Amino acid sequence: MTMHGLASRLLQAYATVTPTGRGAYRLLRAARRLYPREARKGRFALPRGARMELDLDAYPDCTMAFGLYEVETARAVRALLRPGDVFVDAGANVGYFSLLAAQCVGDRGRVHAFEPFPPNRERLRGNVEANGYGRIVHIHGQALSDAGGEIELHQYTAGAANHGQVTAFPQPGQGAKSVRVETTALDSALPGLLPRVVKLDVEGSEMLALRGMAETIRRSACAVIVEMNPDTFRSAGTSAMEIADFLRGLVPGYECQALRWPVRRMQPTAAALAALGEVNLLFALPQPPRGATT
Repeated sequence: MTMHGLASRLLQAYATVTPTGRGAYRLLRAARRLYPREARKGRFALPRGARMELDLDAYPDCTMAFGLYEVETARAVRALLRPGDVFVDAGANVGYFSLLAAQCVGDRGRVHAFEPFPPNRERLRGNVEANGYGRIVHIHGQALSDAGGEIELHQYTAGAANHGQVTAFPQPGQGAKSVRVETTALDSALPGLLPRVVKLDVEGSEMLALRGMAETIRRSACAVIVEMNPDTFRSAGTSAMEIADFLRGLVPGYECQALRWPVRRMQPTAAALAALGEVNLLFALPQPPRGATT
């Protein structure tokens, strides 16, 4: 076995047992040196069986390739979804969570993947097709917002930027290339939808997207995972506290968990949220014990 083949097996085994992705990027950068250039780009088999076209020299691809991308969030998605469920992936990027959800919900379930940025959407489509998930994962080219229309998306062009950094609210002084895309509100795009989980990672547009799916959330009382990024929120003129208040107003009884090891329930106050920095938060009703009937 080659050195990089051994490294791949060890990293994937580590991904199935580690409680956190913290420190994974440093570990992967060290392991990447074992890979010859020609082995760093192509189709990778992830620890749980999905296959993705990825580039080990790029972030977050290198963490996705070995199942070390947002480990705590991935674990929450697997815990929440059951066969036949519906998952909404807003800001699906190249499909990491859409593929994970497709594995969880199976042929009777559905995944609605919203990815407005054309290069990412084409990679998403290729990854969905490579796994034979075309009947489960429905790809939507609009950006989720509070209404139908158009917006301009900006992708940062600095060397440290990655393909997930596409935003309607660019930070001042950042070089970026732009594209106009259509927007839609989830409530009107998929009326009557009853998702089990909604994941939002839309680089500052979270509050707009939530307003456009308020009826869906209220009706389904689904779990909602929201990326909280203080920098993009400042550019967008919103805050983690505004989002927490909005969601808990829609569904009384929502509990909040910070998806960072150790995962814990928290009372979302302005001070507590500010102390967390960038993190994914899970808002969900309390779950009955496994095996309990309702």
